[in-house]
Amino acid sequence: QFSWKPAAPGTHRLFLLSDRDDVVDESDEGNNETWLDLYVGFHGPLLLDSGGEFDPPYSPELGYGYLNGESDRSCGQTPDQSFRASDSGQVQYRFDHLVPSHFYHLDVTLYHCSTLQREEFVLVDDNQIGEAVNLSDGLPHRLSFRLDPAFYADNSIVVTVQQQTPGLNAVVS
Repeated sequence: QFSWKPAAPGTHRLFLLSDRDDVVDESDEGNNETWLDLYVGFHGPLLLDSGGEFDPPYSPELGYGYLNGESDRSCGQTPDQSFRASDSGQVQYRFDHLVPSHFYHLDVTLYHCSTLQREEFVLVDDNQIGEAVNLSDGLPHRLSFRLDPAFYADNSIVVTVQQQTPGLNAVVS
């Protein structure tokens, strides 16, 4: 048994050497070495507050963050009222270091302080998950999705919040 804490997520090779000093007399000395390649992903939840205090841009070193959109806090000071918006009709985030043998939940809050007719939906790697949500009621909409491990077989996903109505910006709270 041993304890090991990886310095960073990603692929790591664990190497085991038994009887290093050749103390044990064995008939087969060639089986004293082995290794295991394993992928270390994120442990515990990642919390991003779109447009809020903790909303980092994506970087390979961090392994997650937003890819586009402008931060805006003009709706108020509650967490639901901070948001990231994009005139392109999409706000995107990337998450790396996901382990296919684990299940992950994606929790998203959609809210807009305007009562304009506005509908948005969520995509993971260009696949729509769930129905479009109408934001014109002025209420926060909290969505939770259990992700299919097939999405992150490559250890990474891109989450897109897409505006259904052409010409309106997409918003993520």
